[in-house]
Amino acid sequence: LEMAGIDPTQTALVLNAQAGVFQELVAFMGFTEGLCAMYEEPEEVKAMFDFITDVYLETQNAFMDYYTPDIYYILDDSATQKNPFISLDMFREFLMPYYKKMAKPAIDRGIPIQFHNCGRCEDFLDDMVNDLGVCIWDPAQTMNDLVAVKEKYGNRLALAGGWDFKVPDSWPDVDEEWVRATVRYSMDTLAKGGGYAFCGMVLGEAGDQATMKVNGWIMDEAEKYGSQFYK
Repeated sequence: LEMAGIDPTQTALVLNAQAGVFQELVAFMGFTEGLCAMYEEPEEVKAMFDFITDVYLETQNAFMDYYTPDIYYILDDSATQKNPFISLDMFREFLMPYYKKMAKPAIDRGIPIQFHNCGRCEDFLDDMVNDLGVCIWDPAQTMNDLVAVKEKYGNRLALAGGWDFKVPDSWPDVDEEWVRATVRYSMDTLAKGGGYAFCGMVLGEAGDQATMKVNGWIMDEAEKYGSQFYK
C-alpha cells in the first residue's frame, strides 16, 4: 500500500474477485454456445465453474489476509439491457452456488460485498441481498426500477451508479447544461437518505475530445452538486 501511495485511513481498498463464472463461460464459448451448454451439458458447465472458483479462491484468500481489504468486489454480467440472459431458476442453480463460494472468505472475515452486474438484473437482487449478503450494487443502471429498489431495500443495499448516457443525435455536439442536469437528476432521485454513490461516464476511444469534454462536465458537476447535496 505504501508503494502504491494509498492511505488506508482515507481510501477504501477494494479487492477484485476476478471475472465471474458466467462471463468466463461466454468468454470461452460465446453467448450462444455458452447458453446452449447450460441447457445441454449442465454438469460439465458446473464442473468448469467449480474448477474456476477453486482456482480463484487460492489467490483470493491470500490477498484478503495480506491486504485486509475494506470491500470484496464480485462481478458477473448476466443481463442484457432488456432482460437477464437466464431465468431466475437458472441463476439460482448455476450461478448462486459459486457466488456464495467466492463470497464465503469475505463473509467469514466480515468484509462487505460489492456486486457488479450490468443491465436489467433487478430480478436477481433478492438473492444477491438476502442470500449472498451483497450490500453495494453497481452500476445500478437506469433500465432497472431504481426508485423501487431503493424503497424496497433502503440502506441495506447501496446503489453505486444510477446514471446512463443517451447519446444525442447531435453528437459530438452536446449541450453542457443538459449533461449537468442529468447528473443532478440522478442525485435528486437516488441520494436522499443516503445509500447512494454517483458514478457516471461516457465511453469512447482513447483521446476522443468530445468524450473527454463530456466526462469533465460529469465529474465536475458530480463533485460540486454532490458536495452541496450531502451538506
